[in-house]
Parts: sequence; structure tokens; C-alpha cells
Amino acid sequence: MVTGTSSDFGRLMAETFARQGITVITTMRDIEGHNEGAAGELRGLAQSESLPIHVVEIDVVNEASVRKGVAEALRLTGRIDILVNNAGIVVPGPVGLEPVDAFAANIDTNCHGSLRMFRALAPHMQDRGQGQVIQMSSALGRLLDPLLAGYCTSKLAVEAACDAIAIEQRPFGVDVSIIQPAGPYPTQLQANGIHYLNEMLAALPEAERANASRYDELAGNARAR
Repeated sequence: MVTGTSSDFGRLMAETFARQGITVITTMRDIEGHNEGAAGELRGLAQSESLPIHVVEIDVVNEASVRKGVAEALRLTGRIDILVNNAGIVVPGPVGLEPVDAFAANIDTNCHGSLRMFRALAPHMQDRGQGQVIQMSSALGRLLDPLLAGYCTSKLAVEAACDAIAIEQRPFGVDVSIIQPAGPYPTQLQANGIHYLNEMLAALPEAERANASRYDELAGNARAR
């Protein structure tokens, strides 16, 4: 099961695993709306190349969606051996300006979303006495980048949680691995992040807009990447 498969790393992993004969549950949110095209592409690929790919709707920030999606995946395949927590978001902004809920959106998706997925699957893996959780993180889980404090916090938090989960789950035969891509990989996250940054700056109250100019250089650097 791979979360966040509408594009980029998730989509590439899903295709690569399926072409090796591994049954893949691909998940993404809003498969009848925003991600309808991406879901359709994966279904078309499965049909045209006879690949073992299933598409299941999961929004990792919604507990009910996670539970429903995991139940559907188990109904389709009978078991889930590996969970790849890949779904992620970048909501950038200087901490001095970014509303707390925007900062927290990074954490809810990147950290809490992974924990919701793990908690939904843990009993199944424990009952079987085996399982593998692969957590996609980032070098920014250990380093800091201006305007990305919320994202960096989310990655540091999920890595700490996974370190604890690895110890807690060892007696049940469930292993945990963390992957930290170490370089600047261009993905849709960057484009989405710039969109969220511009949206946040435009929505600032009038009283805060003068203060926003203090961060013009940082914001300009972010847009230029």
C-alpha cells in the first residue's frame, strides 16, 4: 500500500513495484474530483499493461477515510505486507507571519497522516506476525530551510515517532524504515508550496501586510527555486 500516488515519488513507486509483479494498493484523496485524472491514469495503466494495481481513495488527514480505505484494501487483497507512507504536503511561510493552522497543516498531513495509516494497519500486521512500514521523510527532517519550518517540524516529528514505533513493534515482527531523500528533487510539492505561500500572503490581514515586506527577500528566493 502506497499513499500519495497521484504524482511524483508515489506514482513512480507504484508503477515500479507493479511492474515487478507486486500487487500495489495506490491511494490518494478525492479520486472523483481533484485527482480523478491521476486515478484514471493508474486504472488505465493497470488495464493496458495487465499490472496488479488497485486504486483506493484515502485522505490521510481524515480518520474515517483512512479506516474505510484500509478496510477496502484488505477486502481487495486479503493482506497488506508493506505500507509506504508517502503522502505529503508543503505549506511554507515565515513563522513570524504564517498562521498557526497553516503551519500545523504540514504536521497533520506529513506526521499525523502517517500515524493514522500505521494505526489502521498495525492490528492486521501484528496478527500476521509480520509487516514493513516505510516512511518517506526528507533531509529536512534533520536540517532547516527558511520558510519551511512547518515542513521541517513535520518531518522531524514523524521520524521521532517512527523511531519509537520501530522499538514498540519489534516484538510483533513489524519493521520500520525511514527514507531521507538527500537532494533537491523537483516534485509537485514545490509548485504546490509556492501556491500556498502566495495564497497565505494574499490572505494576510491589512495590519500584517506591512510586516510581510520584511520577508520579501526570503519569499523571492523560495519562488526562484
